[in-house]
Parts: sequence; structure tokens; C-alpha cells
Amino acid sequence: EFPAGTPEFKSYLALRPRSRRAEFKRVLAQVAEMSPQLKREQAAIAKLKEEGAREAASMRLWASLDELYELVEKALRLVAVDAEKFDAWAAEVDDETLQLVWAVYQQKTQPGEASSSAS
Repeated sequence: EFPAGTPEFKSYLALRPRSRRAEFKRVLAQVAEMSPQLKREQAAIAKLKEEGAREAASMRLWASLDELYELVEKALRLVAVDAEKFDAWAAEVDDETLQLVWAVYQQKTQPGEASSSAS
């Protein structure tokens, strides 16, 4: 379930105009493309011995995670029922909650699943 206070979302299949649905899919593709990159960055950090190199690599990983969260926020805004409510929520939400909302949204919008509405 969505955490309390999460804005309401539409299924991406219900997005209109279709160009908006296409934009959502492009953002979704960017999210998917980042996953292997993040795994590579994490694996590289584990192999580093020198403290400074580990710290620099960790900062790059965290920057990549921020970019991922930005993409997730962009995707969720596209499917938000009320963009203004979403913007207010997104301005205050922490990264962990954003990740959870994204995971729940993806689960609920799979074919055959219930509506993705937060209410």
C-alpha cells in the first residue's frame, strides 16, 4: 500500500494525450537504463582499497541515486491525478518514501492488478 499522504495516481495506460504516455515510457526507460550503471558503481566501490578513492566513488554513486530519484519523481508527476498536490508532496518527501511509492505504483499498475489510486 501507498504510505499515508501519498497523492493519487492514474495508471500510465490512462494517460492522455498519448504523447504524455510516451513521455512516461521514455522516463521509465531511463530509469531502467540506470539500474545496471548503479550496480556497476556499487561493485566498483567494494573493490577500492584507498579511503579517498572510496569516498569519491561513493559521492558519484550518491549523485547517480539523486539523478534516479529525479527521474522517478518526473515519472510519478506525469501520472499524478493532481500535479499541484503532487508537487507539494514531492517537495517534502524523503528519498526512502519516494522509492516506496515508486515500487508500489509499479506493482499496482501491472496488468491484472488493482487500481493505482492512493485513496
